[in-house]
Amino acid sequence: MFGCDPSAHAATVVKNRQDTHMNPMPGNHESQRNTPTKTRRAPGPTAHLLLLAALVSLVAGCCTARLESKKEAGYSKTIQRLYVQSELASASSRIGETAEREFTCRLSALKMDYKYVTVDTLATDADNKQLKKAVKDYAPEATLVLRATSATTRNEQIQVLKVTAYLWDETLHKSVWRANIETLASMRGFAEAIIKDLQKDKLIPGNPTN
Repeated sequence: MFGCDPSAHAATVVKNRQDTHMNPMPGNHESQRNTPTKTRRAPGPTAHLLLLAALVSLVAGCCTARLESKKEAGYSKTIQRLYVQSELASASSRIGETAEREFTCRLSALKMDYKYVTVDTLATDADNKQLKKAVKDYAPEATLVLRATSATTRNEQIQVLKVTAYLWDETLHKSVWRANIETLASMRGFAEAIIKDLQKDKLIPGNPTN
């Protein structure tokens, strides 16, 4: 989607095991020549189809995200200048880096004016004051807040991440869209689900079916 760099996502490598044959012992060359050679059949089309189905299932599973959302009735603005405030993880963590890459890739493709900021989950009151000033200085039409409510990880790899998100209109000073998201294993499906839902509600530019 949106031409995001596929190399940014994990690739599955299938290694084929090869049989290793010992070199013939000295003096056994005659018996080596006389021994019938066994041939191995190449995998048939059924085997290739099964392998392809398994790979497709794996790729689809890594991008799974479930989302439920609600938009305020009567709100009709399409946001062109967006501030994204991520409270998912620290910017230096693998989760934080991946989330930023997936969101900025998609927002850039939509040719929106945006700023993506990762907020420390242990932010102090002083940090929050600086954050409010940063939002004011950027002067967005709306702020999209992404806040993790729970996460199950292994070696900093997401297993299950639950997030609450809301879109805050800076002129009306209120939330105009809210969502609860649960994602399995990948930030790719998480970012894609949110972007498509905002497009479906015509809150940001673009066609959610693309």
